[in-house]
Amino acid sequence: MDMRMVFPKRRSLSDHFLSTSRNGKVWLTFLMQGGGLEAILNADVIFASPNSTFALPEVLHSVSALAGALPRAMLLFGNHRTMDLILTGRRMSVEEALNWGLVKEIVPQEKLLDRAIAYAVEIAEKSPDSVIISRLAAREAWETGVSRATMRGQELWSEAMLRSENTAEGLAAYREKRDPKWLPSFL
Repeated sequence: MDMRMVFPKRRSLSDHFLSTSRNGKVWLTFLMQGGGLEAILNADVIFASPNSTFALPEVLHSVSALAGALPRAMLLFGNHRTMDLILTGRRMSVEEALNWGLVKEIVPQEKLLDRAIAYAVEIAEKSPDSVIISRLAAREAWETGVSRATMRGQELWSEAMLRSENTAEGLAAYREKRDPKWLPSFL
């Protein structure tokens, strides 16, 4: 679809908005787990189909979501909900994601793209300067805290975790489609 047909008057903002939709504006989701959920935790708005599920299953493979998901989940969901997700690796249903505030709206699969485009059109009809500045101002606190926490987590744990025998076992078990046999932690 040629976005200039959808946004004939505000081409630059709409092109920016939709061209970066995969990078934080509007997400269309199905099975979002691990890095996928880690990526959408940074999204501004998430529309999901009724069959979507969300998970941070790293604990099942002896790794950890150190690219920003843990502090972002803590800010978005709170301590108890975040701990439930990250310590069990369980899948969250789309209804639960809506209830927790992760998903803005559940949209039938066949209408998902149209809904996301309609939402983009609604935003693109606003003042480009106001939209850009409002978004930057709203995300400033989010980014400052999360960035610091992400860097610290990577400094303290990333290398040790990747060298651990449990990481090798978790990844091997995943590849071989078997249950892992965990060893005591030395971290």
